[in-house]
Amino acid sequence: MIRNWDVQVQEQEPAFLLDLPLGVISKVDKIGGASSRGDVSYGLVCKDMRNLRFVYKPPEDSLQKSAFDVLTKFAFPNSNNLPLFAFEYDQVFPENGWKVYDALAEYKRQGLPNESWRISKVNDHYELCDSYPASLVVPVTITDEELRRVAAFRAKGRIPVLSWIHPESQAAVVRSSQPMSGVSGKRCKEDEKLLQAIMDANAQSHKLFIFDARPSVNAAANKMKGGGCESEDAYQNAELVFLDIHNIHVMRESLRKLREVVYPNIEDSHWLSNLESTHWLEHIKLILAGALRMADKVESGRTSVVVHCSDGWDRTAQLTSLTMIMLDAHYRTVTGFQTLIDKEWVSFGHRFQQRVGHGDQNHTDADRSPIFLQFIDCVWQMTQQFPAAFEFNEYFLITVLDHLYSCLFGTFLCNSEQQRVREELSKRTVSLWSLVNSQLEEFVNPLYVHYSSHVLLPSVSIRHLQLWLTYYIRWNPRMRPQEPVHQRYKELLAKRAELQKRVEELQRDVANRASVSSERAGSPTRSITPVQTFSWTGDGPGREWSRRWLRRPCTRVQSATSATRLKSSRRDSSCASFKLGEKVMFWFILQECRIAHPIVKCTYCRTEFQQESKTNTICKKCAQNVKQFGTPKPCQYCNIIAAFIGTKCQRCTNSEKKYGPPQTCEQCKQQCAFDRKEEGRRKVDGKLLCWLCTLSYRRVLQKTKEQRKGLGSSHSNASSLSDKEHQRHQHRHSSSHHKLTGSLSPEQEQRLWEQSHKSSSIQKETPKKKPKLELKPTNGDSSSITQSMDSGGTDNFILISQLKEEVMSLKRLLQQRDQTILEKDRKLTELKADFQYQESNMRLKMNNMEKAHKEAMEQQQAKNRELMKQVAALSKGKKLDRSSGSLLLP
Repeated sequence: MIRNWDVQVQEQEPAFLLDLPLGVISKVDKIGGASSRGDVSYGLVCKDMRNLRFVYKPPEDSLQKSAFDVLTKFAFPNSNNLPLFAFEYDQVFPENGWKVYDALAEYKRQGLPNESWRISKVNDHYELCDSYPASLVVPVTITDEELRRVAAFRAKGRIPVLSWIHPESQAAVVRSSQPMSGVSGKRCKEDEKLLQAIMDANAQSHKLFIFDARPSVNAAANKMKGGGCESEDAYQNAELVFLDIHNIHVMRESLRKLREVVYPNIEDSHWLSNLESTHWLEHIKLILAGALRMADKVESGRTSVVVHCSDGWDRTAQLTSLTMIMLDAHYRTVTGFQTLIDKEWVSFGHRFQQRVGHGDQNHTDADRSPIFLQFIDCVWQMTQQFPAAFEFNEYFLITVLDHLYSCLFGTFLCNSEQQRVREELSKRTVSLWSLVNSQLEEFVNPLYVHYSSHVLLPSVSIRHLQLWLTYYIRWNPRMRPQEPVHQRYKELLAKRAELQKRVEELQRDVANRASVSSERAGSPTRSITPVQTFSWTGDGPGREWSRRWLRRPCTRVQSATSATRLKSSRRDSSCASFKLGEKVMFWFILQECRIAHPIVKCTYCRTEFQQESKTNTICKKCAQNVKQFGTPKPCQYCNIIAAFIGTKCQRCTNSEKKYGPPQTCEQCKQQCAFDRKEEGRRKVDGKLLCWLCTLSYRRVLQKTKEQRKGLGSSHSNASSLSDKEHQRHQHRHSSSHHKLTGSLSPEQEQRLWEQSHKSSSIQKETPKKKPKLELKPTNGDSSSITQSMDSGGTDNFILISQLKEEVMSLKRLLQQRDQTILEKDRKLTELKADFQYQESNMRLKMNNMEKAHKEAMEQQQAKNRELMKQVAALSKGKKLDRSSGSLLLP
């Protein structure tokens, strides 16, 4: 059945249903002629990796149109002067997706406008640039007239404008198109002033990085067409970096090869080699690596970046979007990701109509390319490395890609904001976000944990990237069908909601008990025995404390003496419990402080300091020196990056003045150790060590002493612990028993005697059992509560504190190692990129040198030929002179 927006094919045996949106179809082919039975075969090439073929028996009535004509008519409405189905789709959703993105509200969330940036209305009627949005953020010092002159110098009028600004350092991510410098190297003073203003808006850096997404060879080729790239001579304090991401034609060819590998047959024996031949993952790696370098410059280097490709609407959108996802946790939420797509892709003029080919029959159009698909693939790669950092799940990404081609919604129609306003898409069509936000439970990641200030720096090594099988191979008929992942997500979300509901019920129960206890506290006929109990769940900052006041009516006293003893015993037990609770509370507060403000090493001078915030990586002294002298250089002696003045750090300068020139360290073998005579060698067992090796040696020595001390104390305590505890328990039990016997009834006395003997027998049988983590009162009298708390409470919490400290130290060590591995991967990626860049430059230089050498050789050969001709002419003239002379002689 063919409708005006989809094709449905259904079979009873075996059960089969195909529902294919017509917008997904890229090409319709007739395969062969009619068979002997009158059947006709059709082939459908789809944009979502499917290639379908079905057999159709045409109707006998010749007046009815064939399936081929109907398919061609509705699958390509633009080629047949028909409207897209999105203009006829009238489904009503409770949420209006067109209200998700508001440009002014998004800029306000980023803290814009401010003293350095303003929102310009120079493009309010799309006169400056027809592919840019109406609201643009530019530096305050640049006027609208200067922006018009810059637009004449930039390709398609796409001037440098702000996409995102760092909330702390004010480093900015700016996007634009290539400058039209051409072969002659044209310059524009207003454009240079604009980039200088972008750099000046960030007070923490006096440098600007310009990232050109293209390979350097492509940028040089564009100069022949009038384009080009920025010259470091013209733009002061700017550094140009090429990211070597290929153009849309290379990406289209790579996707074509990938489609042949994954559908309809998969060769297991050549799977890896076939996948490598497509170069798809290599392109994904280059895009992620470029975004990672930009994010690192903004976050760690606190430097503003400008990024562009040729026209600034393909590779530029990929890089800015991925950089913003890495730096800003807001864009990792469902609403934030929708805002990101509407802002960086839809509003800033990615040409969806041309790149996807909505309703166009020309499937060989050279403008088609999977640019947006690559962006979603990169986001999926990040979700695999950080599964708890994104609020949305994989099903959400697949849904976005499915409706990129379906033409059911108006979100991805047209090429620019100007065209969407002219076509009134917000009134005539439905937004995709209306569907998503109305069924939000389908797209939420149950593992999501919100961290507002976390920066994601993914590994871009090819060994950490993988093919997105759930999307690219989901239609392969030989793949075994599996349970949809989003169904599992829904089950996990339901389970989490159930557990949260249970937690709320328990909290209400605790609150009710507290209110009942407070009412009992106001009654004069009841005495109150406060017992404070603590329980916690989880590790680290996620601890939840619960305090509970257990109040019990006082037992009737039979004499004044017994009543006095009972009151005194309760008062003692209360004081002991409060002291113990205060100690435990203080210990956990101390642990929270250690987690929130850990002691770290300064990035520059390597001294330890207490970190006030996660972004603070240098000590206060180095921060002052950076403001005064700028970024330090490596010291020529110790190689520590702390040389703010000259080539030596302050520590090595002072040591050289005091102890003379440096000598070779016995540990690291570098010439950075100063001979402190007996004063310093005595502290490191007579060795000559540098400052860093001395610190490492002391740290290892201190750790060894603590381990020896812990082993000795554990052996001594293990032998006498059971006897001491048993004696102490017996003594307390007997004293409390004698104090309370005068005031308890015979039944209570018998019960107390049985409980005390039962607990003592348990202690004799299991003397090495670890103490419980929670302190809870028994159902007996206050004497049993006091007895259970005094039977090793302090020892228990000392043991707990030691174990907790060991766990925290191991976690910190693991985090440091993970960070080191990520840092090494990042450096390797940068080194490889630099190597590729240098290699391409060397090849270009070699080609130029070879070309110049050939030209010089040709010139020399031409000169030689001319000289040979002259020599021949001269020799011929001499011969003629001689012959004429001989004839004149008599």
